[in-house]
Amino acid sequence: MDTEYAADIASESMSEGVEGYFWPAEARKVHYMVDGRSLCGKWMILHGHSGLSNTDGGHAMCVGCERKRVARAS
Repeated sequence: MDTEYAADIASESMSEGVEGYFWPAEARKVHYMVDGRSLCGKWMILHGHSGLSNTDGGHAMCVGCERKRVARAS
């Protein structure tokens, strides 16, 4: 794979400063995503962030993500 092409794909898929709640298709709980990665470190979004939300929708939240999200806020 061409190095420039790979760099373009990476830059398009990981928008800096984008964060919100996301429910990966195979996950049992909602995860909080920052720059394409969940705060717990178990999930990653490769293409865009269109599924991110400002709320968890009342669903069960990943404990690791919630703990780190609260720590970031304080």
